[in-house]
Amino acid sequence: MNLSLGGTESSPNRIPKHTLSPQKVKREQTQFISKHAVWNVWDGNRILQDYNGRHVFTTVYEADSFVPLARVVWLDEQLSCAANDAPNAEQLETLNNLQQLTLSNLEGFESLDADAFKLPHAQNDEAHEHSSHQIYWYQNDHLGTPRELTEQGGEIAWEAVYQAWGNTVTVEWEERAQPNPIQLNTLEQMYLLQPHRFQGQIYDVETGLHYNRFRYYDPDCGRFISHDPIGLLGGDNHFQYAPNPVEWVDPWGLSCCSSLQMLIGLIMGINMFQQI
Repeated sequence: MNLSLGGTESSPNRIPKHTLSPQKVKREQTQFISKHAVWNVWDGNRILQDYNGRHVFTTVYEADSFVPLARVVWLDEQLSCAANDAPNAEQLETLNNLQQLTLSNLEGFESLDADAFKLPHAQNDEAHEHSSHQIYWYQNDHLGTPRELTEQGGEIAWEAVYQAWGNTVTVEWEERAQPNPIQLNTLEQMYLLQPHRFQGQIYDVETGLHYNRFRYYDPDCGRFISHDPIGLLGGDNHFQYAPNPVEWVDPWGLSCCSSLQMLIGLIMGINMFQQI
């Protein structure tokens, strides 16, 4: 497993994501009053975790695939690093230096407080009173598109109705009473609870587009908003997502693959997405 916390010029993975929180006023104008950051942890080309300083959202995938299996929401307001053999001070210094370096390279976001993202370190053999979590299970269609998110008891916690090319007609979620309940704001409910759309795509709540690794996808018109970075290797139409959205997927935003090709690859033990 190759975990990454940060991005390079040659990498399409975005880390972190920044949003502005809107506040409605009497004249229905929108004022942007505060900045928030969502930190992403990647496993190769798959997004593994979202962390916004309050909650941690972890996605579990099928093996060698972009199809999500489960979503784990940690109820602690801050993530504690698992204890290991390295000294506590050494690990904290490494994490804090990494966070400060990342923030210093973000143009326009110098005002973000690095102290807000410092991660407390778990002590060896010390029980944590508030280390509970909630597991949600994905109910996907034949292409790996999430249709429902269910709790451990089978109750539906999130569900969506899609248009043909991936835009959601309706999205519904339900927050249930729990011993240590998750307190999610609107942005967290719309984006962090269940951000996955077509296989390999992440919903961007600010733009309505889908982040598709190497490109952004517009689910309203069923096309990418930029040309294919691999040129004609991805097909004659540089902006096409797929011949149709019922039988094809494009987890990388580079070249589509049919459900039949994926099935043949599964039977023959061939990974259709070798660089995952």
